[in-house]
Amino acid sequence: MAIVDAFQGEGSAEDEKTEDITDQIDGDKTLFTALVNFKPNSLKVFRNGQREIKDRTFTITSAKTFSLPTAPSIGEYLLIDYIPF
Repeated sequence: MAIVDAFQGEGSAEDEKTEDITDQIDGDKTLFTALVNFKPNSLKVFRNGQREIKDRTFTITSAKTFSLPTAPSIGEYLLIDYIPF
């Protein structure tokens, strides 16, 4: 557990939530929505297990939405980690 805590940024492991938003993928959509508002600097986006880079491969568009430059294809996976606001 000490290793996890050493790498935590804002908040703690108990505060961070993970959401599987794969069901939002339709092959055309580039805007995705979390269940609740998140702290902007806490959002982590994982596309097929690869972490995306804020302001390069994803952009936060509101307190609970973000966009990708290209739409994920059906069959891809999309997960997000964040600290709720």
